[in-house]
Amino acid sequence: MYQTPDREVMLVNKLLNQAGVQSSLSDVQELVLRECFLGSSYQDMADRSNYEYGYLKKVGSQLWRSLSKCLGEKISKGNVRSLLQHQLRSGTYYTMIHNLN
Repeated sequence: MYQTPDREVMLVNKLLNQAGVQSSLSDVQELVLRECFLGSSYQDMADRSNYEYGYLKKVGSQLWRSLSKCLGEKISKGNVRSLLQHQLRSGTYYTMIHNLN
């Protein structure tokens, strides 16, 4: 099972901030991102939180659109984990993260 995606959350915050989309993830956006890394469905997220399924799905959709814009490739709930982990492993964004600190 995958552990908490702290590096990926930090990367997404930096990407969104650098692109001028927003300064950081909102609490609900971070919840959606973290839960996606754990393999949760939007219904699972809704069952374990105070948010409704439709709202979580809308937040996720907006987040994937923003990330797609930042990275220049299609991001979805199904590929966000593998794409961000690949980018972190390959070092593509390693320098960027440290340059932004």
